[in-house]
Amino acid sequence: MIICIKCKDFYWHLINKTYVIPTAVNKWEELYYYVNFDWKQIFALPYNTTSETSLQSMQYTILNRFFPCKEALHEWNCEHDRMCIKCDIEENLEHYFFHCSIVKTFWKQFFQWWNRISECILNLGALDIIFGVMNETNDTMICVLNYCIIIAKKYINSCKLQNCDCIFRRFAKTLKQRLIVEEYIATVNHSLEEFILKWGSVIDTL
Repeated sequence: MIICIKCKDFYWHLINKTYVIPTAVNKWEELYYYVNFDWKQIFALPYNTTSETSLQSMQYTILNRFFPCKEALHEWNCEHDRMCIKCDIEENLEHYFFHCSIVKTFWKQFFQWWNRISECILNLGALDIIFGVMNETNDTMICVLNYCIIIAKKYINSCKLQNCDCIFRRFAKTLKQRLIVEEYIATVNHSLEEFILKWGSVIDTL
């Protein structure tokens, strides 16, 4: 008996057959066994948030746990110190992007800024910053928030590489410059009105 199979169905059959759970997923679930992770949405989030390849690539390294924080560098080279030079405690991803003393004030100011925009109290933790805020309903403001968070992580990494403090007003300038570029693209694509509806409240505060 001959069964007709579409190429698309055969492709996904091969993908599902050869799919192996990433090592990083097992590690995250081991560390946070009490969290119900939606990995499909987590891995899709950076691509739904931004079209910038550098930001997508950075988030990919974070999710797969090969972003070069001290913990990862120590695992790759046992002679490498795993301690944060500012806090003298182990520098894992959560510490690097959220708990470190040089970023605590930054996130406090970030949340205060966002609360003024959204008119609600934002209470995010380390995992929200690491993975992004889940957005099952595709809410526009959450999309905007996730973009701001991923830009913030890029800024934090830049500050740490330069060994300088994370200052919110500098981040705000960086974000504004990126949005000016996005506004120009929207103008060229005749979608400026849509851009303003999405980003107007953010740009007005920068």
